Amino acid sequence: MVGKYLKVIFVILIMMIFTVNCTKKEEMQKNSEEFDIQVDEKINENLKVKISKAFSEKEVKNQAVLSVEPYPLTEKWAQGLADKYFHIDGSVKLNRNKEYEESFGDLCFDISGDEYYFLAKLDSITFYTDKNFDNEARVYFEDAFGLYPYFKEDAAKYYDQSDLTKMSYQEAQELCTSVLSDSGFSYFEPGIEGFTITSEAMRKYREANPDIFNAELDKTGDWLKSDGFYVFCFPTEVNGDKICGNSIFVDYAQFLVCDNKIISAFIPSKLKVKEQEKKQIKDPQYVLDNIITMYENIILTKKVEIYDLNMIYACTKMNSTQGEGIRSWEYICAPIWEFSVRFTDETGVMEGNVLYNAVTGERIY
Repeated sequence: MVGKYLKVIFVILIMMIFTVNCTKKEEMQKNSEEFDIQVDEKINENLKVKISKAFSEKEVKNQAVLSVEPYPLTEKWAQGLADKYFHIDGSVKLNRNKEYEESFGDLCFDISGDEYYFLAKLDSITFYTDKNFDNEARVYFEDAFGLYPYFKEDAAKYYDQSDLTKMSYQEAQELCTSVLSDSGFSYFEPGIEGFTITSEAMRKYREANPDIFNAELDKTGDWLKSDGFYVFCFPTEVNGDKICGNSIFVDYAQFLVCDNKIISAFIPSKLKVKEQEKKQIKDPQYVLDNIITMYENIILTKKVEIYDLNMIYACTKMNSTQGEGIRSWEYICAPIWEFSVRFTDETGVMEGNVLYNAVTGERIY
């Protein structure tokens, strides 16, 4: 009889082990398919986390760390762009800027005059065909730091995508994309931003923001000669991914278009992938735990809410080398966990991001 009971107990134990193993197998299979982060928790009086996000295996598994570098700069290539898009009276030959090369170790070609300028270097192309217009218009679409294409809070109020008299919005965008195509710059199409700002919108903007238009900026000349202008911003793309910018990497090309020509343009260099290495990334929960610990260890004077999470690509390092008098460099781009954070106090709400290298788990900024 005892043997019979032992046999039954043995069978039950085998079934339990089998069930546990199956459950673990299912959990492992689920974990291999996605990173699922579901948190709704009040950590303390000033810190709250509310994130609901799932990332598929395609989004997060074996992401590549990219080493990218600019294509070589040649005079023939730079001259071809200048001839096609840098419209000034007569044909102007590019000048090789020896002074710049001696100072910075980079090849540099330029054309300069009182009202026009063309500069081609390894990291970018910059040109304007009407200096006064560019200076006067720029205050309407760059913030005080000159890093973003327009005042976002005013976008809906003053900016739209209407057509101007001499060139439609679509035609203006196509003109810009043709320059980018010829330059080789690869842009992230879903992230293209563009707007029209009319003379009437500029007038209203000036009336609403008198503090911005001090004696130095209070110009009412060239921008009144037309009915407005277009501005376009094209995010940098490498291997199909948008690369986000920082202090060592400019992440967009920008154009100012008026009438039927480009007034000014800034185009980062054409990039090529030098190396790529597949990497396993950190679970975002690991990173979130670090962020929570960071905020728990400081005295918070604002209410802090961590409310969103995205995976982006960003430049984490730049390596520069000097060879035969000419400098070259490469950018290291890695997947990044980007946590959105909201800060609230009696003065209002401010939003920002906390970024962590998704491969190493180190904080970027």
